[in-house]
Amino acid sequence: MATLSQTKELFRRAEAVCFDVDSTVIREEGIDELAKFCGVGDAVTEMTRKAMGGSMTFKTALNERLSIIRCSREQVNKLITDHPPQLTPGIRELVDSLHQRNVKVFLISGGFRCIVEHVAAQLNIPQHHVYANRLKFYFNGEQKSSSGNVREPRRPGSPTLPLSSRRVRRFRREPAHRRERRQRKGHQHPEGAVRLQDGGDDRRRRHRPGGVPPRCKPSEPFPGTPQPRCRPFLVLRQSAFVGFGGNVVRQQVKERSSWYVTSFGELMEELEK
Repeated sequence: MATLSQTKELFRRAEAVCFDVDSTVIREEGIDELAKFCGVGDAVTEMTRKAMGGSMTFKTALNERLSIIRCSREQVNKLITDHPPQLTPGIRELVDSLHQRNVKVFLISGGFRCIVEHVAAQLNIPQHHVYANRLKFYFNGEQKSSSGNVREPRRPGSPTLPLSSRRVRRFRREPAHRRERRQRKGHQHPEGAVRLQDGGDDRRRRHRPGGVPPRCKPSEPFPGTPQPRCRPFLVLRQSAFVGFGGNVVRQQVKERSSWYVTSFGELMEELEK
């Protein structure tokens, strides 16, 4: 695991910062708010607690919660209109400061893109820097399923694979001709990235101690890269992990994080050094 000083140094020099959304960038869990809006809040909130505490896999928890909620497109739209996500204090200033330093900011969430896009708009984060699952609906507006190749670790702490891993493996290493084409067009993968998140389920997705998983929760192409039949995951290298407890303190994340913060003000102070 990276030391505290190493993690802080990586944060100050990072080319990209990736934020978890629920209970980090925003104060609530998006799927819990959707469940409350649909009248099944208690059952779903307990399942979210288990998933983020690490006692239930992300995939299992998501599927079970969606089967309970059974929301419609109209309900999702009404939730966003009537009860928009509440930003965590300090996040707007931190993102603005990162943008001024030409640091790329990404929102990476196991939640739903329709909600996360609304958050991104408030923070002036481009839509192609949003990685989240999509809710699917039938033509009549009823919920069908979610997509995004949500995946789970084979065992705690192990490198993870997407559900369609057999098809994705061939795209893990970018071919030289594609890399050259991307570089000619000016599209560069961030070489150093920091991931900031609150949950135990998130932390299990790290590629190595102190790092960000090279292929994050959802599966969407990095802007400017070729789009094969099975889309590649966002590639992040030389990464560091920062635990966040500004909204919810999860003890196992706090104990295992070399740097654990409870407000975005701490990150602002470090950034300004």
